[in-house]
Amino acid sequence: FEEGARAAVCAHLRGARPLTAVVIALDGFKQVNDTLGHAAGDEVLRAVAAALTRTVRTSDLVARYGGDAFAVILANTAAVGANALLPRLHEALDGAMARRGWPITFSIGAVSFERPPRSERHLMRIVDARMYEAKHGGKNRLLHTVHQPTL
Repeated sequence: FEEGARAAVCAHLRGARPLTAVVIALDGFKQVNDTLGHAAGDEVLRAVAAALTRTVRTSDLVARYGGDAFAVILANTAAVGANALLPRLHEALDGAMARRGWPITFSIGAVSFERPPRSERHLMRIVDARMYEAKHGGKNRLLHTVHQPTL
């Protein structure tokens, strides 16, 4: 993921193209592992990965980002495009869980960058903060902002 994110940021820097980064936390994942077992947890992760890859373009980067989180880099995607895609992404994830009866919801933080971030680590710190804002604001939320860099 780090290599792909670094490449996306570099392309963003070279071409001054927009970029949207997303971090998705699986609310209730620990409960599934604890009550249904790790095999069920693995199934949840596979279902989330499948829903994400079906919903985004093949040119976008989807990766697991820690134990109960995924990250998505939407290359060449400004806020307008992200505003159209992100609710569909949330619905696809919710639908994948509902079809299987899993008690998982999603706290999603997304940040659109019109100007390039300093690095992929800087980008991920910013988008991680949005995801935690969504999670601490009540979970099962989508929070999307446009990054306004300070000069």
